[in-house]
Amino acid sequence: MIFRSLSSRLIAILCFISLLTFVVLVLTNTYFIRNAVVNLLTDLQRDRIQHLFAQLDARFSGQSPVDSLNGFLQAQHYEYDLFVFNRGGKPLAGTAALGPEQRFATNLQEEASLDGFAKVIYNQNPQSDFFAIKAVLVHQDLPILKKVLWPFLLSTIFVIIVSSTLGWVLIRYLNRRLARLKTGVAQISAGNFQLQLKDEGQDEIAFLAKSFNRMAAQLQQLIASLEQSNAARQRLIAHASHEIKSPLTSLKGFVDIIEYMNVLPEQQRRDLLPAVKKDLRRVIKISNDMLELARISTPEFPLDLRQFDLATLLTEEHSHFVSRARPHGARTQLSLDLPAHFHVHSDPERLSQILDNLWNNALKYGDLSQTIRTAARIDADTIRMGVSNIMKAGLTVAPEQLFEPFYRNPANPDKVAGAGLGLAIVKELAERLGGQTQARIDDKQITITILLPITK
Repeated sequence: MIFRSLSSRLIAILCFISLLTFVVLVLTNTYFIRNAVVNLLTDLQRDRIQHLFAQLDARFSGQSPVDSLNGFLQAQHYEYDLFVFNRGGKPLAGTAALGPEQRFATNLQEEASLDGFAKVIYNQNPQSDFFAIKAVLVHQDLPILKKVLWPFLLSTIFVIIVSSTLGWVLIRYLNRRLARLKTGVAQISAGNFQLQLKDEGQDEIAFLAKSFNRMAAQLQQLIASLEQSNAARQRLIAHASHEIKSPLTSLKGFVDIIEYMNVLPEQQRRDLLPAVKKDLRRVIKISNDMLELARISTPEFPLDLRQFDLATLLTEEHSHFVSRARPHGARTQLSLDLPAHFHVHSDPERLSQILDNLWNNALKYGDLSQTIRTAARIDADTIRMGVSNIMKAGLTVAPEQLFEPFYRNPANPDKVAGAGLGLAIVKELAERLGGQTQARIDDKQITITILLPITK
């Protein structure tokens, strides 16, 4: 197809104006070149004509016979015709009695036509009867203007042919590229985001094609991200249903038993109460974690950003964790590599929540005979805080999978209480604080690192 765009019309108009300008310049230059040649020939012959005046003054007078004057002029063998005029402006003699040159012999004026020109040269002797000589150059079969004009016209035709050919090739090339671009854009708009437009040039069309490729790649990534989010949401619903279903089933059984309490002795009914409370706490914990995870994901989630001493916060929170870990027989270690009185601008409550979730995971899933290590240091313009511990069972999954909601270690999914939302909440909180999370698994050792930007 031919693209009838504004740019194509502008290119056509500019080409037409360029060719028209070239033709006008050819005609103008031809005219000026012709005049320049005439003036140059006149200047070159001026001294020669003055010498002819001197010879005429020496040999003839104004009353000399015309035939004698004509014979003398013809004997000089000039390249052009000469006509001698007296002071009254009347012709006395000439080298051409008949022919096209004769029309120049009737007046003492400089003339120019398509096939020749006439120049008047005056005698410098004021006493001479020979007042002026009119030099006439006529090409009957090949006019001077045509002689100069034809090469320019031929060159114009040649330029038009070459420029038209090159223009047609260029337009055809551009149209092919634009057609490919149009087809590709249509396929992308139809949903084929895997298509990559091929254009290896460096011009605007290639830039547009590369921009479309980047846009298609971004859209493909966005769609993949949305699909992953949708799949994660479906997994979240499925896992939540599964996690809540088990304690609710137990609770229903306990309620049925209580309904028929006369069947069981008093002591056995009393023994059921701890199990009921345990399942209730589990349902409440799962519900609270799900609500917390949903709240963190919303833009309205509140953050109390303020200045505080990071080392002081970590020391205080770790001391609370030590008191919780001591009854389990767990050993803890805190390593801080921070400048003195290092203040950051963040939310201390949410940062404490992140650390609590990491430490709780270490207590639940870690080998408590090994040390739970907590470290914090500055890396360029980033704060790195990590919790490292040895797991009871090894992990063989990708590290990023640990942050998915309801993920639990396949080696012991039912041996440890919990819904698997702790690390998902950690990831969401870290991102809300402008940071990110990293996980490194080395056999049974796992290290969760929080990266936060330094904002003072």
